[in-house]
Amino acid sequence: TPLYSSAASDVYKRQLYPPRDNNHIIEPQDHINFLKSRSKSRKHTRFKIGSFNVQGGLKGTLKCSHVLEDMKRLNISVCALQETKAQDIIYLDHSYGRILGFPSGTPYYGLAFGIRKNLQIHSAEHISDRIAVISIFLNNNRVMDSRPSLLTVINAYAPHSERARANPEEANLFYQQLQE
Repeated sequence: TPLYSSAASDVYKRQLYPPRDNNHIIEPQDHINFLKSRSKSRKHTRFKIGSFNVQGGLKGTLKCSHVLEDMKRLNISVCALQETKAQDIIYLDHSYGRILGFPSGTPYYGLAFGIRKNLQIHSAEHISDRIAVISIFLNNNRVMDSRPSLLTVINAYAPHSERARANPEEANLFYQQLQE
């Protein structure tokens, strides 16, 4: 007997190879979630990734606490923060998580990450005032002989179009650094 019915096979084929016309719509009953695990024993780490432009910096612990409270309210596990305007390294512990920020060479930019308390940081790198990268372990309670899974988040704050037109070398440098 076949593993699946011919109707299910047709649905599967339509999703993988939809017709080339623009009028094709996949009906809700035809939806198949290919990402859903079929194994009952497999555990998943569920989290949300967010991005906030803090517009005005993370001056003082009050603003940092507000960011972490917003992350808690929205159930965000990792949040990329832009325009921190920090002149020094930021590190703040909170009941929900922590903020790790990088110093900016100018008073206009600056990047940071908000990370939920139960996530373990593997590495963090400040590439420029506009690009930072953080890697986080996905399986904190991993078995010793299994390879760790990492989530890498790139926080990129591109020059806006007016600034890029006025200073094309700044935009070119940003995209060159992003590709490296």
